[in-house]
Amino acid sequence: MIEIINRFSGDIIISGKYSNIRVLLENNRGADLRGADLRETNLWKANLWGANLRESDLRGADLWETDLWESDLRRADLRGTNLWGANLRESDLRGAGHSIKLPIINITGSRHSVHLINDKIKIGCEIYSVEYWLNNYEQIGKDNGYSKKEIKEYKKYIDMCAEARR
Repeated sequence: MIEIINRFSGDIIISGKYSNIRVLLENNRGADLRGADLRETNLWKANLWGANLRESDLRGADLWETDLWESDLRRADLRGTNLWGANLRESDLRGAGHSIKLPIINITGSRHSVHLINDKIKIGCEIYSVEYWLNNYEQIGKDNGYSKKEIKEYKKYIDMCAEARR
């Protein structure tokens, strides 16, 4: 039996017999998860489109590539949360975090996705500061087998991320 508890009242928000918490959430889409205690949960690649996670505790959760499109994350605690590749399009992040620095950008390139979060850019498996990418993009591309055309393409994405931060 898996239970999701309200972090303020201790009440059970949702429960059931599921193989893991991700399956529980995906099978109960539309549930009101305000204030949910989801610390350290593995929600890797979960479909949480439109979820109400307002004031939830997601500290240390793994939301890698999780679909959070149009989700309500107002005042959610996202400290230490892995948001690499998460789809946060049209999500409400007002007051969230303590550790999220805007903008957050996701770009689908011809070879790998490009993610900007907290002033770090991730392309493929490579994660560096924006400044490091600006100074070393060509060598990183060569080291990872990118063609000259691909290096030029990804330089444009890096420049877009750098410009968006200003």
